[in-house]
Amino acid sequence: MAHEMKPDSFLLPIEANTAQIFELGWQSWSPSATYSATSTSPRPKRDIWQTMAFRPGFFDESSRGQFISDGWLIVDPGDGTPILSFEGTELPNQVPHITAKVIDNPSFSKYTSFTHLGRKVDTIPGSSALLIEADSDIEVRAWPTLTSIPAVLNAISCQYALRIGTPFKTEIDPAWCSWYCYWTNVIATDITSEVAKIAERNLNVKTIQIDDGWQIDLGTWRPSSKFGDLDATIKAVTEAGYEVGIWVAPFLIGEKSRVVLDNPNYIATNQSAGFNWQQNLLVANLANESVRNSIFDTFKFLADKGISYYKLDFLYAGLISDDRSTTLYRDVLAGIREVIGEQATLVGCGAPILPSVGLFDAMRVSPDIAPHWNPPLQDVSQPGSRAAIANARNRAPLHGNLWINDHDCALTRPSIMARELIASAMEANGGLRTFSDPIDTLDDWAITRLGDLLQTSNASQSGTAAALDLSYTDYNASTATIFDHENSNTKP
Repeated sequence: MAHEMKPDSFLLPIEANTAQIFELGWQSWSPSATYSATSTSPRPKRDIWQTMAFRPGFFDESSRGQFISDGWLIVDPGDGTPILSFEGTELPNQVPHITAKVIDNPSFSKYTSFTHLGRKVDTIPGSSALLIEADSDIEVRAWPTLTSIPAVLNAISCQYALRIGTPFKTEIDPAWCSWYCYWTNVIATDITSEVAKIAERNLNVKTIQIDDGWQIDLGTWRPSSKFGDLDATIKAVTEAGYEVGIWVAPFLIGEKSRVVLDNPNYIATNQSAGFNWQQNLLVANLANESVRNSIFDTFKFLADKGISYYKLDFLYAGLISDDRSTTLYRDVLAGIREVIGEQATLVGCGAPILPSVGLFDAMRVSPDIAPHWNPPLQDVSQPGSRAAIANARNRAPLHGNLWINDHDCALTRPSIMARELIASAMEANGGLRTFSDPIDTLDDWAITRLGDLLQTSNASQSGTAAALDLSYTDYNASTATIFDHENSNTKP
């Protein structure tokens, strides 16, 4: 599924030592950040992560001065000329893959087929240029009155939201999530036990979200015998005064799922969504009407039980296809919304960013938080608090424009590395407020801190940008002594 560039190609003069390039990563977990033109941006440290955390079907070399982005690219040329944005013209239906590469001492004659932006670079001794290419049409806009890349990202996000329409909830109440407590081993009594303890501690929580582990398998979205009685669990949670949330990965089918035997035509041919849960991950064939109806039936089943909060995960699988159009992906998600109703809360994760706008109330904008600080192999698309905090900060301008940002759960128990920094990062963001600690593990610090954190999320931009505008000096100093779990022989 390799894709060739480039109907649109540009040559932009830059001051290489001061120019900056912002990349928007493909999906929730993909790195998004601003980089110096003298550096390069991250690439997956394992091939499987190209599929699961970057953009499947695309591979870009990682040489110095090479950058990749999906949908939007923003460049500050570093020479006093305005910041420029490069934006797909067919969003959200087609998302261009955009590359940028620094060219030292470029020859004008070599690039006659490119659109030249600004001065002719061959007239500037010792000049550099940024070679920008895209595999579908993009427009270039200058922002002479905006002086920072975050300000331009905010403006682009706001305008895109107005064009697409983003009827998301402007407020979402706090939630507790089972994932970082019980992982896939969660059972019904775990949920009811934690609910009683949350009530006893009088924690400000409205929703109890049952995460991965409740279902029969990846593809059979009905409660397993291992989990126990879902109906009784929902009744106990609601009678205690809470709403119920649930986790679903509707576009995945595990190779161990009974769907593989019962309905092999549900699986997209020759497509892989990666590897997890000790099995290969297959892709649901959204072009098959029976598959779409099966997905809708799953959400009707859950909605009829009174579930009102839905976390949809691993959504990147819905756009693993030889067809570059996002129409089916968006249509199925719109159908899910129709089934669960406008009042339900819909949270996306592992989701392609720009194709998902207008469909979710909240969206994960980072890889998973984790009990450990550094992600595996230092790959910032993977679980680790360092990667989660940084990516959420870099995508802060999306908050309140496209949806309520979800920077994943707070983890506050004493065994968590950098729990103070995780809490501070969540407090700085006006986004989704959830936590995922077993209540019995909380010390006095955690209980007090959760009292601060568990506030109703809101779509306000004002506090977010200011609070997240931390200097890298302060940020690095605050994390300099945090232990790197990869250098330890003990489990985090």
